[in-house]
Amino acid sequence: MKYVVALLCGLLAAAVGLALVVCLLVFSSAPTVGDSPALTPEDLASVRSLLRQAMLRDQPKGNLEQLTLRAREIEQAMNYLLDARLNGNARVTIADGVATLAVSVPVRASVFGSWVNAEVALVKADDLLLRVQHLQVGALPIPASMANALMLQLHAQLLQEEPEYARVASVITGFTIDSDQLTVSYRWQRELLDQLAARGRNLMLDPDHQTRLAAHIKQLTQLAASLPDKISVTALLAPMFTFAQARGGSAVEENRAALQTLAMYALEVDPVLLLGASVGVSMPQKHDLRLLSRHDFALHLLISAGVEVSTDGNMAAEIGQLKEQLD
Repeated sequence: MKYVVALLCGLLAAAVGLALVVCLLVFSSAPTVGDSPALTPEDLASVRSLLRQAMLRDQPKGNLEQLTLRAREIEQAMNYLLDARLNGNARVTIADGVATLAVSVPVRASVFGSWVNAEVALVKADDLLLRVQHLQVGALPIPASMANALMLQLHAQLLQEEPEYARVASVITGFTIDSDQLTVSYRWQRELLDQLAARGRNLMLDPDHQTRLAAHIKQLTQLAASLPDKISVTALLAPMFTFAQARGGSAVEENRAALQTLAMYALEVDPVLLLGASVGVSMPQKHDLRLLSRHDFALHLLISAGVEVSTDGNMAAEIGQLKEQLD
């Protein structure tokens, strides 16, 4: 009996030791991926080009199309999602048929470290899937065979449990990994795009805030209809903040929604892009807004305030600097 107990204790000690070694390898004291580069006017131009590629509203169903994504565009999207959800950073490089994604995500401080760094290199497989060429978490390398087995298992599970994932997989006809860009070939389906857009809206804005924004947009529409063409910006600010207060709930979130609505109004953003057509709201025709008798001052105030309450401080500063460059 004592030998059995000794064996069990030995196995337990080995498991604990292995877990400690894994923790020491996985966790790090500092991130390997820093903040993403600042936004540039060229980035905005590429986003507009990307939207033109994706939003082919009048194309016949089943028409063969292509969507080209540069490494920089994929990196910006990854950074936006990581920053919103995990406060992490990403770096994407594409070269010689290999797409490499590196991420750094903060975790609760521990004796092992307060960051998890990971890097994965992907190449195209013959069956329209990506194959893991290299995977490392912290200082711990993961065998490519194990990583690919897990990826195939995840792919099969998503096909079975996520209808949208299955539909996306069904319309993709091929892709290529070229120098600095990924090109996806697919068959156009308007309904699928609408579903993905709705999922994206829910990732960017929780449903409660979408409802809040819709209420503020309706209020702004009613307010603007009663005002002359040329007005002071305060003719909008004061009533919108009064409306935010009257709605009750979180003062922070209501005021945020008011400023975001006014920024969308100043930028002439169609609410359908953020809230979808089913909400049934649209921005009123824009007035000639003035601040200290200047139209550009009024626009700068509303846009800067909307950006500030919609992003973290670094992103807000970048967009503010970018707006100055464009001005």
